Amino acid sequence: MSTVPRLRDSVTIFREGPETFIVQASDSEPGMSLSASGYDLLCRMDGVSDEAAVREAFGQRWETSLSQDELQDWLAELERAGAFVRDNRAIAVLSH
Repeated sequence: MSTVPRLRDSVTIFREGPETFIVQASDSEPGMSLSASGYDLLCRMDGVSDEAAVREAFGQRWETSLSQDELQDWLAELERAGAFVRDNRAIAVLSH
């Protein structure tokens, strides 16, 4: 079982339009545009939820499928932007 990463507390999210959001992981990085469904998925990044459960909940909410590869590609893009906590000790605290 693989869990989703946790979104860093310092990530800033701005509403750009009715269905678009800008996610900024740091002041030095440019913002990244997300759709409403991408924003919903971002909000599910809690560091403790199972990837399969997140994909299933996302699919039900948006009435579409999200494959494991699609989720991994999306996570990799946000990882490159520095949006996630990667301190194993900090994440372990979440499960206690």
